[in-house]
Amino acid sequence: MKDAFVPESSVILERPVLTRGGVINTFIRAPFSIGAVYIGIAIATRNFVVDFMKDRPRFPLKKPMSHLPSVYNKVGEMDMLIESARAVMVEGAAEG
Repeated sequence: MKDAFVPESSVILERPVLTRGGVINTFIRAPFSIGAVYIGIAIATRNFVVDFMKDRPRFPLKKPMSHLPSVYNKVGEMDMLIESARAVMVEGAAEG
């Protein structure tokens, strides 16, 4: 719309106009806020897998699947990746 008139009494919400510098400053912080969310999702997923495997039987074994070496390896890989992501976040925050 061009040249549309809106009376001051009809304005409900005013947002500041982002300049180029404002947009850049917003996205500079984005990796930390976005990264933290995904690290939290990864931790919740890892915890779910561990709890699920504790109670999951595997026929013909008498023990739950959490005793299988492949499950240990996968959970270990998850832990390693989560800790790596945390270290990158901490290092990035220290540099910034």
